[in-house]
Amino acid sequence: MDEDRLAELVEPLFQSDLETDIDDGVVVVTIPGPAGSPYAGHSFRFRLDLPAGFPQDRPRIFALTPIVHPNVHPEMANEVCLAIAAPGSWNGQETHLGNVAASLQEALVRPEGDAAPGWEAKARAALA
Repeated sequence: MDEDRLAELVEPLFQSDLETDIDDGVVVVTIPGPAGSPYAGHSFRFRLDLPAGFPQDRPRIFALTPIVHPNVHPEMANEVCLAIAAPGSWNGQETHLGNVAASLQEALVRPEGDAAPGWEAKARAALA
């Protein structure tokens, strides 16, 4: 993917107030922990790997900052599973990276899917 096209696709992130870095198909975004969540007062870095076929092909998302969260899978190199970027549900025509960042922020408050009971206490303990 050429640099101009990539810059166009990540523009929604740069228009947000999130800290964003981009290099060779890898976007790193820093998201503040939302107030009222176990993550308040902390910042979290996520890596979005953009495949050669992006935006038709979905990005893969990884947590770079250690985090205890139901949607982060340490057994899968801290890959983040979000519905918006799941295999079979990604819609590159309608979804942009700003939506992905917003979904990451939302998941810090309300995890997607079946969250194990007590995950908030584990997250708070890990950050203490």
